[in-house]
Formats: sequence, C-alpha cells, structure tokens
Amino acid sequence: MINNIPIRDHLTDHSFMSDLFPFYILLNEDLKILNFGKSVRKAYNLSIGDNFLDHYTIHRPLGVKGYKDILKNKSALFIMNSAKIEGQKLRGQMYFDETAKICCFLGAPLIQSFQDLMPLKLNLADFAVHDSIGQFLFSLQMHLASINDSQQIADNLQKSNDRLQEINESLDGFIYKLTHDLRDPALNIAAMLKLLHKSAKVSEENNETGDKMYGHLLTASSNLIKTIDEFIELSKAEKAGERKPELCNINECLEEIEHKLNHIILEKKVRIQKEIEHETVFFTPDDLKSVLQNLVTNAIKYQPEGNLPIIKIHARKEENILRIDVKDNGLGIDLESNEHKIFQIFSRLDANSQVNGTGIGLYLVKKLIAKHNGTITVESALGKGTTFTLYLPIG
Repeated sequence: MINNIPIRDHLTDHSFMSDLFPFYILLNEDLKILNFGKSVRKAYNLSIGDNFLDHYTIHRPLGVKGYKDILKNKSALFIMNSAKIEGQKLRGQMYFDETAKICCFLGAPLIQSFQDLMPLKLNLADFAVHDSIGQFLFSLQMHLASINDSQQIADNLQKSNDRLQEINESLDGFIYKLTHDLRDPALNIAAMLKLLHKSAKVSEENNETGDKMYGHLLTASSNLIKTIDEFIELSKAEKAGERKPELCNINECLEEIEHKLNHIILEKKVRIQKEIEHETVFFTPDDLKSVLQNLVTNAIKYQPEGNLPIIKIHARKEENILRIDVKDNGLGIDLESNEHKIFQIFSRLDANSQVNGTGIGLYLVKKLIAKHNGTITVESALGKGTTFTLYLPIG
C-alpha cells in the first residue's frame, strides 16, 4: 500500500509511475509490454504490445529466460543489454503483483559518463531525483552479486574436482583389472600355445595345417597382448601430472629401446642409424621412451614385403628446442587423404590396412608430446617412407 492505495493501482497509474520512475517498464506474464516511462519513450524504440525480450537480453541474473525465471529472482539485481542500441544497458529490479500477474522493471540506464547519454538523447532532467542514491546502492548490490557469483563458481569447481578424483580412482581400478584380469591370461595363452606346438605330435600330412593354425593363434594372442599394453599406456598418459619431468639422455633412452626390441631387430635385420648432436631434454623418462619406441616400432612394422628396415634418428638443438627426426624407408603415407587422421585414436591408415595395429600408438605419441609442451609433424609419401619430427623444449 502507498497512501492507502494498492500497489497494483500505482503500477498501472502511468502518470504516477512515469514521474517517479521515468524508466519503468510494465509487463504481463507473457512478457508483453503494457506500458513504459517517459524517458524510455524518449530513449528507446519500444511499443506497447512488443515482447520485452525482443528489446532486451537479461545479463544478470544468469539463466533468466522467461517470466517464471524472473519471478524466482524477484529480489535480485537485474542488468539488461539493449538488443537495439549497442553497448547500452539497463540496471534495476523487478517488482511483482502476483494477483494481477504483472511485473514492473524499475531502474535506469547503466552509465559511466555523460558520453553514454549521447546515443540515448538523454540529459540529467530525464532521470529521477533518487537515481544518484540508487546508483550507489546499485554499485553495492553489483559488488555483492559478483561475490556471490564467485562463490558459486568456486563451489562448481570443487564439485568438478571431486568428480575428477572419483574418475581417477575408477581409472586406477580399470588399469589394475586390465593388467591382472586380461593381460596375465593372454600371456598364459601365448605361452601354452608355444608349449603345445613344441610337444604336439602331428602326422606329416597335417603338419602344414597345424603350423598355420598355430601361427594364426600365436599372432592373435600377441596382438591381444599388444592391445592391452597400449591401453595401459594410454590410461597412464590420461593421468597427466603424476610423473614429473626430469633431464633425460636421448642416447641412453634409445639404447634401452634397442635392447627391449632386440629380438625383432635381429629377426627383421633392422638398421638403426643415430646422429645425436644434442643428448638431453627435459621430459618424463617413461614418456620419452614410449614416444620413441612407438615411432621405432612403427618404422619396423610398416614396411614393404621383403624390405630391410632402415631407421635414421637425428637429434639436434635449434635455439631452445630439441628437434628429433625419426625417418624410415617404409610404406609411406598418403597425406592427402590421411593427414587429418594420423594422430586420431583408433584410426587406421588406408595404405597400412594389411598390417595389424590398434590405432592407439600415434595418438599416444602426440598426447605425450603435447603434455610436455612439444609438437610433432609428419612428412611422407607412398613408397618413399615417413619422417616424424619432434620439437621438444630443452629446459
């Protein structure tokens, strides 16, 4: 009640409202404009019956899109962007008469200087006398709203962090299951196949068939083990930040890889030519081994039939970057049709479809390099081999 007159009567008394609140805007529950103040009439091209949201977007409170949202935020600070005049904002509050299902915006333009009045063709006489006090109260309310928003953001971040912690714990369990419940049985199968083949007594006419079956089974079990190992490596890589980078020696790393791959290097008669002009880089040791081993393994694997693999590894310093080129004489890649998917997970390249693979290795390589703020590029052509170039920060 104001002077014993119901509030709704004041809200619908245009003369009273326009004198006291020259920027008022009266709305119904469909957000249709029922009336507005004299200064609104002067500054903005509004018409009775227009949809309020055609003229203004609500910047604060966040997520307000309709009458019910406005009603839920009846005590909140409102900041609205003009859809018609660039850079212009209104600030104020919404007042309701729930019986009559009308609401009224009471406020004024948000201005920082007289310059802001020029596009609106307004002067100080167009503002209510209480607007200077209102401006101070508005500034205080805006500060409090900012504090509330910051707290809400902090709460949401904490919830996200808690969820990530749960995911990491689940990932630990997944890696354990993958290692013990899948990898160990796969290794046992491969070992038993070898024993079975060694001890089997087959007739001469069935010997060739048996050898083929054994070869297929052994290849399948080996591929299963490799897939599991790559998934384990990928899972570890996804958990970035647990292992800290340190100064690594490239030569020592390559020696370990050659020792690990010694059997296949001898079997395929691989020649690895190394030219290491700069030996050290700041990297996580296991990650660096994984990167180089994947590239060396691919260079051996993707070869034409009967070709002797030659792998050239050249490491040199370029300003504050260590450049490592890993070049092979293998099948090569048709970059025109495959460049976009070389480093995508589970992608297989057309020319290499006859070679078994999981499509995880190069994805893992790029991910590990990116984790250490490095980059990787590729140059290749069908039948002419491939060169992967790594650019890694030295310090």
